[in-house]
Amino acid sequence: MSYKVVIEHTIKPGKYQEVLEWIRAKQEQRSHSEVRRFIALTGDVHRFFAEIEMETPPNNTPWVETDWGHEHLFSKVEFKILKSIDV
Repeated sequence: MSYKVVIEHTIKPGKYQEVLEWIRAKQEQRSHSEVRRFIALTGDVHRFFAEIEMETPPNNTPWVETDWGHEHLFSKVEFKILKSIDV
């Protein structure tokens, strides 16, 4: 079974360009598997999504308590862990 972590960020007004710069900086220093990133084009256009696929579920590290250096860019962050299923 595989897992996917989806992190949804709500960008603060006026911070879009800074978010793009932060994403580029994170790409250069990444030490994990490829992360797919998306920006919402309809509805709430101030949303940025990151998807990370993995074979095992993420550990119980308190991601919420970690300082990622981006708290000033986002008003809300949602963290979802999805598991693929056979139907």
